[in-house]
Amino acid sequence: MKTISKIAIASLLGVSVTACGSPISTSSSGGASVNQNAQGVTKTEITVGTWGPLTGQFAAYAVVSQGANAYFNYINHNGGINGRKIKFKIYDDQYQPDKSVTAAKQLVADKIFAAVAPLGTANNQAADPILSKQGIPILGIATGSSEWGFPLKKNVFGLQPTYTAEGHIMTKFAVKHNHAKTIGVFYQNDDFGKEELMAIEQEAKQEGAKVIAKVAYSRGDTDYSSYALTMKQTNPDAVFEVGVPAPLAQFEKGIANLGWHPQQYITYVSGDPVMFRLAGQAFDKVYTPSWLKNLHDPQVKDFITEYKKDYPNTPPTGLALSGWIDAQVFAEAVKRCGNNLSWSNFEKQMESIHNYTDTASSEPVSYSSTNHQGVQSMSITQADFAAKDFKTIEPSIAYQQTDNPLKK
Repeated sequence: MKTISKIAIASLLGVSVTACGSPISTSSSGGASVNQNAQGVTKTEITVGTWGPLTGQFAAYAVVSQGANAYFNYINHNGGINGRKIKFKIYDDQYQPDKSVTAAKQLVADKIFAAVAPLGTANNQAADPILSKQGIPILGIATGSSEWGFPLKKNVFGLQPTYTAEGHIMTKFAVKHNHAKTIGVFYQNDDFGKEELMAIEQEAKQEGAKVIAKVAYSRGDTDYSSYALTMKQTNPDAVFEVGVPAPLAQFEKGIANLGWHPQQYITYVSGDPVMFRLAGQAFDKVYTPSWLKNLHDPQVKDFITEYKKDYPNTPPTGLALSGWIDAQVFAEAVKRCGNNLSWSNFEKQMESIHNYTDTASSEPVSYSSTNHQGVQSMSITQADFAAKDFKTIEPSIAYQQTDNPLKK
């Protein structure tokens, strides 16, 4: 491994999963009686939940919770985990933090055992304290914010790489591999975008390159053509795009309409096959870091099969695969808990996961008593519009992060 310095559908929609692959076998870890189990656990069922944008402008992210739902269906059809099936509640927050708060309050009322794959940086910042106050474990937060790993919180476990790590990795690659000397950054104007912007600026400075343009967009914006023009006026060698799929797709179309062809790099948050549909030809040759196995990888076959069965009108995507992985890691920790499903034992078993590779992630998953981050390395891929696929350009690159730059 190469290393470098890396919620309406009416109002709230509840989706219960009682819904295939090999059953997860019983673990001998912890042999405590059922009386020690936390809320949300019965002899036959474990209730978990999440939120995400199922409707509205950012509904492309609905596939994250769908991916987790598909994995829970997969294991439920085969006996569940240690004899218990998973009941999964999903609430629509439309990517609006105030509705995420409503969702979190409902999940508390539902007495869930854990939250799996709750989505969004600002959304989790608003809603996570409601869950944490109750001691509810939160796993696989669908955001790369460093806030949930630095400083460490005992009930919170990230999974996907941080925006800090991505910013360093992506910038290093652009400068070293593609010889970019000047960089422009188009970013979402919140902690998501700002964290990655800081990492890009830091790495660029270390490598002798310079960020010459910083263009921010807001969640409520609808026209991105002026942003593309503003960026072109500074004419950077490379344009980095840090945001969610729909806005970035419109921005890329704006660049293409100008007849401008800079190097383009997009955050893994939007580095997904959905961009071939949203941005069209404008997405061709765009670079993106990745922590997921390619959708054509044989080890992703179970995901493709189950997801197509559960969501026949929605193509499998990398975003959906990320939700599947969140559920995989949750299931592994539950398996290791055996019959002791207390929150403290669940957290202990999460911390016992080290260099775990039995997931659809291209990178190993590791936790410890001092690390709740999960994945700390990425590969660099490039979009191929003709093939509607991504090809790997640079294999696994790690970045060892020690703090949250937004807290300095």
